[in-house]
Amino acid sequence: LAACLRSDRARWRFADSILRVVEESDGNGTHRLVQLRNPHGRGEWLGPWSDDSEEWTSRMKRRLNQTSAVDGCFWMAVEDLIRQFA
Repeated sequence: LAACLRSDRARWRFADSILRVVEESDGNGTHRLVQLRNPHGRGEWLGPWSDDSEEWTSRMKRRLNQTSAVDGCFWMAVEDLIRQFA
């Protein structure tokens, strides 16, 4: 996935890899999520569905094998991916 991340002051170019795309349900509804990996192994999404975000339930962590390792791998909602990288 070649992408541009835009902010008010700067624009960075980088290439992330899509590892998985899933649709999972829990007590809060159905979630369309994408797992990405930063090829540099650092720099991760800090929004909803990031490693330690409040969206993660124990069940969802187990089903998706989610860890909080600083490894460049991270999850995002598909909608956030489109908003951030389109």
